[in-house]
Amino acid sequence: MKYKIIFFDFLGVFIQPRSAAMLFRNSMLDGFILEMKSCIEAIGGAYTLCIISSSSVSDISKVLDAHDITSSFSDIICSTHKGTDISLLLKEFGLSASEALFVTDTCGDLRSVRQVEGLNTAAVCWGIGREDDLSICEPTFLIKKVSELQSLLS
Repeated sequence: MKYKIIFFDFLGVFIQPRSAAMLFRNSMLDGFILEMKSCIEAIGGAYTLCIISSSSVSDISKVLDAHDITSSFSDIICSTHKGTDISLLLKEFGLSASEALFVTDTCGDLRSVRQVEGLNTAAVCWGIGREDDLSICEPTFLIKKVSELQSLLS
């Protein structure tokens, strides 16, 4: 296994932006989060999983609780400085950046973690960022479907 810890952004990776307001208010089922739930359940035991997002911890927890996957994550962090917070978490876990993967859907996030030298990144094309834009930001991996992310981590 190449990675020991996986950091996930939340909005755009777990839920599509168009359904975020509805999910945060009502914790209603969204077909897309069910795909991510299956992915997390398939890979969760093999990795330490963390969410690092600008969304509030209470909103994230509400959605994860509604889908019974909160316990899959060791940490849920509200952050506007993802690179700094990933560095701190890596230090806390005693891991190097090369042992980690950050999964996001925006170029802004990819730029914000560049300071973490050696960090692997996966940009998912189903969120806010589009494939052409994300590829310009040079992620380690460009992921088009949840099944590709699951294959990468299996």
